Amino acid sequence: MSSLLDEGSSPPDNKAGSEHKGNETSESYFPKLKDNNHDRRRFLFMIGAIIACVILGVVLITIIVVLVYSQSSSSLKEGLAVVPQEISFNPHDPSSYENEVAALNKFMLEYNKFKSGKEVVECSDDKPAPDGKFCYFDNSWIYSICPPVSDWNYGSMNPCVLLSLWKVSKSIQVYDKYEELPKTMPDKLKDHIWVRYNENSEKMPKNIWVSCTNEERYTDPARGFPAYYLPHPNSSDYLPPLVGVVLNLEGKANNSEEIECKLWAKNINHKIDKFATVKFTVLVKSD
Repeated sequence: MSSLLDEGSSPPDNKAGSEHKGNETSESYFPKLKDNNHDRRRFLFMIGAIIACVILGVVLITIIVVLVYSQSSSSLKEGLAVVPQEISFNPHDPSSYENEVAALNKFMLEYNKFKSGKEVVECSDDKPAPDGKFCYFDNSWIYSICPPVSDWNYGSMNPCVLLSLWKVSKSIQVYDKYEELPKTMPDKLKDHIWVRYNENSEKMPKNIWVSCTNEERYTDPARGFPAYYLPHPNSSDYLPPLVGVVLNLEGKANNSEEIECKLWAKNINHKIDKFATVKFTVLVKSD
């Protein structure tokens, strides 16, 4: 009987089993879902960190570029500037002044290119550049005393430097009379101006004069910057005027010598007008 009951009984209900199996499935699914959410959050965090690093890198690069540009701009300061700015050499060792010679040659590259065009004109004291044009600078003045073929004289105790008159915002007034020269002006410069004054029929050349300590010679004939080069025109082709200076460093071996160069004009006050002075250091090494 029991066997008949067993045989006639309905098959066992699998609902509970299926429910149990479903529970197992859902329980196994949700941990995976949680893991996926965790991985997604970790992925998003990593992406955010990478983006933050990129932004920080861009900011740092921008800061570095600004600093470098500001330093390079300051090296070409308004007013009187010098090339090269750092001088340390042994006149008996050509390898010791390669940097100085390279700096001078590089600086003169643009000046060595022939300047022609409608904007460039020949000027003189009585013939300044008309509006919209600028004065041509003759670099043969420089090479007459500072020949590049002789390594700018760095194989001697009389090396060359170049002085450049960069943009000056102040309107500079030249001396009109010899009597206007200040007592503080070096006597050697006064003597030169006196000669030029007499050669010019007792008329003062319209120059912004230059003096340097440890000087030997200057670019002929001006020993300064002709006033017709100012004001600076707004042209990408314009090249500022130069003065070549041959230094006298005899007896200065193994000493660090500070050289000071100044502009001289009627309304320049060296205590106030910082653009009118440039200082640099020269170290001559001996064998």
